[in-house]
Amino acid sequence: MAYPPRPSIPGMAIASISTGIAGLLLTPCLSFLPVLPVLAIVLGHLSLARINRGDLPGRGLAVTGLVAGYIGLALSILLLVLIIIGTISSPTPSF
Repeated sequence: MAYPPRPSIPGMAIASISTGIAGLLLTPCLSFLPVLPVLAIVLGHLSLARINRGDLPGRGLAVTGLVAGYIGLALSILLLVLIIIGTISSPTPSF
């Protein structure tokens, strides 16, 4: 008895989780440029839409990519706000 081939996981779901994790790891370095978290969010939503339409596997990967993307974006915004507050509130040096 042969089983039907299992549908493959959409590449966008894998790309979403990859960019989400990379965005979380690189947030301290790139706090002023949250490209990776935004990309993870976009890819996560696109892959979830494709997964829901075609009944494909990979929902967990897409949701994890979305969560990592939103957390990375929130951390990036928080760090940017802290940098701005620290720059504004620091005393000016007198020479």
